[in-house]
Amino acid sequence: MIHVKTIGRFGNCLHQYAYARLLAEETHYALKFHDPNNEYHNIIKDWFPLATDLDGIKKFGSPIRISDGSNGIPINKLARTIVDKDRQVKIRGNCEIYGLLTWKQQQRIKEFMVCRQHLTKNIKDDDIVLHYRTGDLVNYTTLNDGFLSIHYYRQILSTIKFNRLYVVTEKRTFDKDVKKNFLAGFEKFKPIYITNDNLMDDFNFIRLFNKIIISQSSFSWWSALLSEAKEIYYPLPIYGPWSKNPPQRKVPEDRYIYIKEDPLGCIKRHRLIIKSLMGKLKSLGI
Repeated sequence: MIHVKTIGRFGNCLHQYAYARLLAEETHYALKFHDPNNEYHNIIKDWFPLATDLDGIKKFGSPIRISDGSNGIPINKLARTIVDKDRQVKIRGNCEIYGLLTWKQQQRIKEFMVCRQHLTKNIKDDDIVLHYRTGDLVNYTTLNDGFLSIHYYRQILSTIKFNRLYVVTEKRTFDKDVKKNFLAGFEKFKPIYITNDNLMDDFNFIRLFNKIIISQSSFSWWSALLSEAKEIYYPLPIYGPWSKNPPQRKVPEDRYIYIKEDPLGCIKRHRLIIKSLMGKLKSLGI
């Protein structure tokens, strides 16, 4: 049996399920996707109708093999090892290895990771959406290297043609200190801000667009992958989680346009976050 122990947020959990599902299909093992302690587990069950448990043909007990999908072991090679030794598998880790899979495996993921779309498309093909992740990245105690500055987004917006700009972000982005430091750079593009209370409203809203700019986030990585967009702008940051082993996350499709972060954007990232931190400390009288 293959058991998925989900960790992280929504996008991370999608990676873990996809990896485990492929492994289950390769080995014909039963797949158990159940983790009541993770808040995103039921969301995936509700919105991805094909992301289910599998009965499988083989159900083995101990010994247990711990597998972290991020180690880059090919699915078929790992599957042979498991079958040869009749092992139960517990999936742990981020499992962000899409770029290392075969074309057939990548297509299979799209087949079983079908997401229900509950929104009506009322946008135009030349409108563009960007995901501006701030909630868990921009705070006053941690300088998180997953954050991308507005300079990166402006780097893209200034070179492409589009009609209306939509910015999907968390409500926390509009806190006084955060808004002042992190949203001012968008104003020249007259953005339409989207801040939903429902995670799947954001996820499916992004999927409606023909042009998508994703952030350094597995959430927008998945929403773009499962969309029908013809242009997907993908960040290649100088530092941060996506600067490490980038081939593992890259999607080998013509619609993906990879944008390298320039050094100025990297410097501005630190300046903006530090400025926000200093403002908070000052307000606390520290």
